[in-house]
Amino acid sequence: METQFSRLLGEIEHVALLEKAGAISKTLNIYMFGWWAQRLQPNLTTQERNNIYWEVAVQYLDELKGEADDFYKLTQEERRKYHSAHAV
Repeated sequence: METQFSRLLGEIEHVALLEKAGAISKTLNIYMFGWWAQRLQPNLTTQERNNIYWEVAVQYLDELKGEADDFYKLTQEERRKYHSAHAV
């Protein structure tokens, strides 16, 4: 299980780096990965948070969870406008 979780954090880190490089938009990531961030971020252990090799992934999950929390508070009409404005 630990190996699978490490692979998942590695993939999350790839998404974070792609976003930082401008290859993927933040709005697309909120839509595509926000649900996952809301479930993964609260379950990160202190050991995972303090691991220097996961700093990018952990920071990204922290940020994405907050943005996803805000997104999921929107009404359906607000989400439609958001999608239209951000070309999701």
